[in-house]
Amino acid sequence: MEAKSSRSDVAAVLKASRVFKGLSEGCIHKILDKATYRDYAPQEWVYRQGEPARRFFLLESGLVALSEVTTSGNETLVRFIYPGDTMGCVAIAEIDHQVASAQALQACRIWIWSREAALKLLHEVPIAAVNLISAMIWDYYHYYQQVRRLRTDPLERRIEWSLLELSRALGESTAEGTVIEAGGYRQLAELAGTNIYSVSRELSKLEHRGILRKSRGRIVLFAPEQLLKSA
Repeated sequence: MEAKSSRSDVAAVLKASRVFKGLSEGCIHKILDKATYRDYAPQEWVYRQGEPARRFFLLESGLVALSEVTTSGNETLVRFIYPGDTMGCVAIAEIDHQVASAQALQACRIWIWSREAALKLLHEVPIAAVNLISAMIWDYYHYYQQVRRLRTDPLERRIEWSLLELSRALGESTAEGTVIEAGGYRQLAELAGTNIYSVSRELSKLEHRGILRKSRGRIVLFAPEQLLKSA
């Protein structure tokens, strides 16, 4: 259920978002007053690929996975959405349908604007429009880098990069290292554009180098700095 926005200290929470960069607290409140927010449970869909694109979203807290359906009909992970990131920007571009799917991986609070409200605000607050263009260019650059990586990087490099992405999003810091619980193999395979068998083989090589330990799908990353040198 969506709720109307509140003039509490929420502006301070979201102020770090690229969308609100350089805006006064008054402007941030003005923008939020045109929004609703909704809390999503883990695994709940925010929107699905192909649905009408009528709303624009900003993640306040939690973690969201962005995925797309391949030509073979499989849903594959594209990237993670972190607090302060936007989703559903195609609505503002007046594209009629969602080009990807967004699913909450953790409990999330998401701010939502209708297409009409968002477009009106962008006319009224030019700095917000510039910020949003910058954010959309960043997203485009991210997708370009991902496509380039999948087309040109060797498999081991793609898996090392994907392991860093997964550890950032889902890793839990413990005394023994960063732990990625069972299920990470599939997500690594999707990010790296390969299959779980290739992932297992490459992780065995990293285990031999002392960078991680794997057991029954669980990964403990000991030395991410060693990945950063080559990923």
